[in-house]
Amino acid sequence: MKLKRLCLSLIAALLCVGCAVPPAPTPEAPPQPKTDIWPKIYADETYLATFASAWSEEEAMGTIRNLQNSMVEYNANFTLSELNVDAYGMRARWTWIENGTFQKSAGFIVPFDLISSILLEHYPAIDKDYKWGLQIYFTSGNPVFIRTPTRDAAERLGKAILVLSKARGSKLGMPNPRFGAALAGLTEAQAQAAGILQSAGIIVSWVF
Repeated sequence: MKLKRLCLSLIAALLCVGCAVPPAPTPEAPPQPKTDIWPKIYADETYLATFASAWSEEEAMGTIRNLQNSMVEYNANFTLSELNVDAYGMRARWTWIENGTFQKSAGFIVPFDLISSILLEHYPAIDKDYKWGLQIYFTSGNPVFIRTPTRDAAERLGKAILVLSKARGSKLGMPNPRFGAALAGLTEAQAQAAGILQSAGIIVSWVF
């Protein structure tokens, strides 16, 4: 009797194993598109201005002084409380109150003899009033970014700084105003992502 029960149990187990349905294979996740293969798109706009003028050094310094209330440091968003300009540089400071009690201040210096380039910038995406400005780069040290309320104010400031920089003998690398574009070929990853041959497309990095 025990042998009969054992045989029946074995037969039932074999039937269950034979009828078992294997689990469905897990589908492979589709490959995610790579986002780091394309050139970065910047929200700001760079204009290749030459800042050419016939101003004298005195006219340039006077122009900068007259623009004191029309410029802010890029991140600070405070108008300047102090501005000193001479033939050697531009020194600016601003103050603000923190926690309703503490007065703090900060500033920047633009040494005219160390300027290497000046760029005219437009910041259409920032949530601030001063959407135009300059990016001033030096042969050494951190750049200075200044915002102004209008393009005209930024261009006037750039012209004045350029005059004083040239007078100090700075080695400026100013942009070429002729129309052109900066082009580059596609990488293998970019061509694959675009679904075209690597030789069938180009990347346009700059248009000027």
